[in-house]
Amino acid sequence: MGFPRTRCAAVLATSVAVLLAVTACSSPSTEGATPSASGPPASSAPSSSPSAEVAVDFGTAPAGDGTPDCSALLPTAAVDAVVPGARAVALADVPHVAAADWAPVVAGGSSCTSTTGVAPLDGTVLGTIDDPRYEGVRVTVLPDATAEYQDLAASGLTGVLDGGPSCSASDAAVVYCVSDVLVGDAWVQVLAQRVQDDPDTTEAALDAPFRALVEQVGDAVRTSPVTTARVDEHVDGSLPPCVADNVDAVTDTTLRWALEGTDVAPTTVEHALDRLAGASCGFVAPVESDPRYDQQQAQYDRLPNGGWAVEQRLAAGTIDRDGRIDLDGLDDRDGAWRTCDDTACTLDVVSDGGTWEHFVLMRAVAPDTAEAVERWATASRG
Repeated sequence: MGFPRTRCAAVLATSVAVLLAVTACSSPSTEGATPSASGPPASSAPSSSPSAEVAVDFGTAPAGDGTPDCSALLPTAAVDAVVPGARAVALADVPHVAAADWAPVVAGGSSCTSTTGVAPLDGTVLGTIDDPRYEGVRVTVLPDATAEYQDLAASGLTGVLDGGPSCSASDAAVVYCVSDVLVGDAWVQVLAQRVQDDPDTTEAALDAPFRALVEQVGDAVRTSPVTTARVDEHVDGSLPPCVADNVDAVTDTTLRWALEGTDVAPTTVEHALDRLAGASCGFVAPVESDPRYDQQQAQYDRLPNGGWAVEQRLAAGTIDRDGRIDLDGLDDRDGAWRTCDDTACTLDVVSDGGTWEHFVLMRAVAPDTAEAVERWATASRG
């Protein structure tokens, strides 16, 4: 399995994993990250009963048998040593979160994040120098991934696998740490982001605590069944290139696929999406004064078997239950919900027995955002 640039369809503003890869391509607009949960509740039963209220087929939550929980993967003391004050965040509670962040969970693994409480979306929108920035740690575990891991090692797109855990600083005054390791047949990825807000926050200073965290994560995975778990079928979805035409039709600014023309290392999230025949595309608007600071303004994700996550988000109130709309092309057991705030509008669509399509559009590029995101979704699904 090779990795042409089209396989780097961005999981962009969506996860620390790809955000770090994008940063390596000098795109500080994607310095934010998206918190993720370890997976569905212990029971795959609905977390509430929104399906009964709206008659939508949300599909079935994955069992998650044998995957370590987030308390084991993100030990508080070890995380705090890397990013002081970071605490576990549930994906179901994060506004505008990308559907792609659930892909490792749907693929039978884990996805866990601790943050300092700053919204991940804040990391994708340039503000003032005094604005709080996203900081956090993310761990993903992808079972039965020896082949993908070895392909990455041979791809020439990253030297991380040869050098072990490493930290580096960007020109946007952020330290990024990354580790990829194979534990049994499970690919374990640990990523951290810390703002250089004091003289002691350097890549050298974070190296030792990050390595200690990676060691504890490895120990937690090593004692779990996920190290020998097998995936019934590896679907090679060949992540498609991302085309901005449909979103450009509803914005007053021309957008482009954030990773167009770049070669970056695929992450565990992208490999999980590939297995599921999913997709994830981040779109940015250019900053003429400095293209390194292009800003993310739209995100599209498709996650087969991810509808149960929408059910959880409805139950948590993260998705506006009263924002259900009659989107063209939906059947009786499908549903669509639009959720807007001061920054963006999100449209969540569940169809085909549990496929989740997720559209996020920033107000900065589409003033009538609520109407625009609906037109974008209609055109994309047509």
